Amino acid sequence: MIYQIIKPEIIQSAMMNNVEMIKQFLELYLLHTPLDFEKLTQAVSKKNKVDIAHYAHHIKPTMEYIGASEMRINFQELETLAKSDVLVEELEDTFTTIGKQFDLLMTELQSYLESLP
Repeated sequence: MIYQIIKPEIIQSAMMNNVEMIKQFLELYLLHTPLDFEKLTQAVSKKNKVDIAHYAHHIKPTMEYIGASEMRINFQELETLAKSDVLVEELEDTFTTIGKQFDLLMTELQSYLESLP
């Protein structure tokens, strides 16, 4: 499979090419990250900028572990906007972009996990 968001070589490097460690990492990531993203989604829905900034900040660094640098940048933009004086509606475009990327991210991670021996 050709991955658009994740970079398996970064995951492999971070996990010292240990397949069992990679599997455990991906299983945990696939379990916990959607829960964190749901909290972010709720914060956007409630127009709570403090929580938007908090959850975007919380999720952001995990994107580097899987090579999703563009998503990390988008989470940073969302966090920065949430901490500024812009209206929440102005954050929604960035969040919509992240949401589309997030769905593909989860699909790619699941596919990569299933491809491991």
